[in-house]
Amino acid sequence: MSSHLSESDVDASIIVLTYNNLEETTAPCLESILEHTDLSRHELIVVDNASSDGTAEYLRQFQSKHPYVRLCLNEVNKGYAGGNNDGMRLSNGRILVLLNNDTLVGPGWLEPLIEVLDKDASVGMVGPVTNSAGNEQRVVLPDVTSDAFVSATASYLAQQSGIYSETEKLGFFCVAIRRDVIDKIGMLDEAFGIGMFEDDDLCARARKADYRLLIAEGSFVYHKGSVSFSKLGAEKYQGLFFKNLAYFFEKHNVAWTYTDIAIATWKRLKQDMRSAMSGDMAAAARVNSRVSLMDETLSQARRQEEAALQSSSTELSNRIAAKNHAELMAISDWATSLKEENAKLLRERAELMAISDWATSLKEENAKLLREHGELMAMSDWATSLKEENAKLLHALDERRQELESVVPRAAPGVLPAAKTLARAVRDRLNRLIRW
Repeated sequence: MSSHLSESDVDASIIVLTYNNLEETTAPCLESILEHTDLSRHELIVVDNASSDGTAEYLRQFQSKHPYVRLCLNEVNKGYAGGNNDGMRLSNGRILVLLNNDTLVGPGWLEPLIEVLDKDASVGMVGPVTNSAGNEQRVVLPDVTSDAFVSATASYLAQQSGIYSETEKLGFFCVAIRRDVIDKIGMLDEAFGIGMFEDDDLCARARKADYRLLIAEGSFVYHKGSVSFSKLGAEKYQGLFFKNLAYFFEKHNVAWTYTDIAIATWKRLKQDMRSAMSGDMAAAARVNSRVSLMDETLSQARRQEEAALQSSSTELSNRIAAKNHAELMAISDWATSLKEENAKLLRERAELMAISDWATSLKEENAKLLREHGELMAMSDWATSLKEENAKLLHALDERRQELESVVPRAAPGVLPAAKTLARAVRDRLNRLIRW
């Protein structure tokens, strides 16, 4: 870092990971950064993954000429994720830029990446367009070579200045990430080994955290294209591809396919074609630069299908089968639990039906009792009324007997005893009725 730039003043930390290919990639990449980047505001960190071609010594000399450059010389190859994570740990910038050593940068390459990350907190990552990428970041422009890309892209980039396109995946040949995003979702997953799919993994994690991913249409980085991986050989490359593809699926439960890339490219084209038909010349230029990608992405999808069918590696299918088995077991457990719950509900229903039948029967019994109670109450009322009537008759009879006794002495002899006997009989009869 330059002596006049304190840690708190660093805008972006540019991290370049190297592994061999010194003359072909590393040296030209670093020279292009020095030529086209204001390192009074940004810092440059170079991490070497135990190169064996003299890269480490070159970097020491490079640092001696440019003391603000920071070095991390690993003794073992930590892979893409491990090496870049080392660089991020050394960094001080609020923006982290991961830049492959097989790239070349031109004038104004960095500012469009930084500006949108500073302006919009919903954006978590942003990448430039390029001549070589596996997604819709690729644009096909005439006369773009490692020697002439600056002049060949100048008019296109001027037309696209300030324009950003949203995407679901960014290629990590060059990507800018705000530091707080890394703090939230974590660094690159070193379980991916020397490389492949760790960029898709970080993009997936960013999207799950609700960050948007953008392509800066006004920034171009020339990409020579997977120089290190091309030297692995087809068999090792395929083995690594399917191994990491299986791990990506295991982490996210999402199958990575070239078909998704083809769909993303088509969506980008379709949106730009609508704008172009409305007279947007910048959109028309984007359509022209990407229209040929459809054939290529569909061909890639077909090749991937063929490779998957022909591959002797069963790791992906085994992991998918294991995951499917686990899901089926979970469904089976759920079904067993559901069966038990249904049996319980049936028992409870039977009990409720029995209670309902009992309640219906009880209701009918209560109705019957109410009717009988009503009848008894009616009889009780009649008996009470009869008792009252009898009491009145008895009272009237007593009064009549007293009247008779007062006049009987004057009546014929023998009448009195007979009258008394009749009165007693009537009285006894009435008394019995009253008691009843």
